[in-house]
Amino acid sequence: MRIRKATTLKDLEAVWQLTHDMFVTESYAEPQPDGMLRHYPHLDLLPETTVLMAEDDDGTLLGSVSYTVDGPAGLHVDDDFRDVVDAVREDCRAAGRRLGASWRIVTRPGCREHLQVVMQLISATLDGGRQVADTVLFTFNPKHESFYGRMLGLRTVCEPRAGHSVQSAPAILMRGEMAEMLARWERVMARRSSARLPAVKAPAAELATA
Repeated sequence: MRIRKATTLKDLEAVWQLTHDMFVTESYAEPQPDGMLRHYPHLDLLPETTVLMAEDDDGTLLGSVSYTVDGPAGLHVDDDFRDVVDAVREDCRAAGRRLGASWRIVTRPGCREHLQVVMQLISATLDGGRQVADTVLFTFNPKHESFYGRMLGLRTVCEPRAGHSVQSAPAILMRGEMAEMLARWERVMARRSSARLPAVKAPAAELATA
């Protein structure tokens, strides 16, 4: 398996197709005529956005995750949590911290029964994100709150709201500090390498996030 950046329209279309299939399966979206789901197409084309793709040796897309640095176009979390996000922005500006968001993490069916793809995507996101962001925001279905709290040390900063991009499914806003996430992830990876990480079912699709 390899992780690489999406660099072409064909790459993005593959991500949109996988997102469509998994979000329809999770009842987060209705089937689209072209079989693609573009939650925030304006973000996909921004220089502030990085789209990561996990592929097998044959080039089959196994999963994807995206992250965006805050800028004039904003972040995906603005759609449902603008008031809270603006408060975080002010907090970051006052402290001289860079703000970003991770979103649209999806995995192909068959990859959700183990953590390999999700782990690789998270590692790549942290590796790239540490260069551009100090504070990172995420939206998740509340049922995945404990998973990402344990894995990355995220904390919930806003209780559930209706997610407009996912057919009003409930979404929570979570916040992570990069230094803390890196330290937590290092401990998680150490436990995994020593075979002490318990078997956990990885979320197949998130509410346009991490």
